[in-house]
Amino acid sequence: MAIKVVINQIGQQLIAEVKQIENKETKEVVGYLLEKPRLVNYGRGENEGEIAVNFAPYCLLSDDDAVSIRPESAVAIVNPREEVIEKYQVVVNNDEVRHVELEGQTEEVTEEVSDESVAADTEEG
Repeated sequence: MAIKVVINQIGQQLIAEVKQIENKETKEVVGYLLEKPRLVNYGRGENEGEIAVNFAPYCLLSDDDAVSIRPESAVAIVNPREEVIEKYQVVVNNDEVRHVELEGQTEEVTEEVSDESVAADTEEG
């Protein structure tokens, strides 16, 4: 599975390990399996012009580690930047450790990604 960003119909951006689900006979895409999905949120960075990227659990009401979505729900599926993948992996790994330590209790985990090119674009506009 590859780590991808899925943009859904309502504009949410989800980062997850994504697998395409196909009909065996027709090879038609019938859905996508998102493992360890996290909702992407943006905020202000620590320095002026920086954008903070935060990852939150996709569904706070469920402990499921995977969710399937219909293909028409995905408006776009894109490759994340390498630094975003690294931060996502840190969050997911920390989440797994915390989940075991807390024995079923969940908490939001956020990480900040600083991107100078995004910060430069923000300062100009």
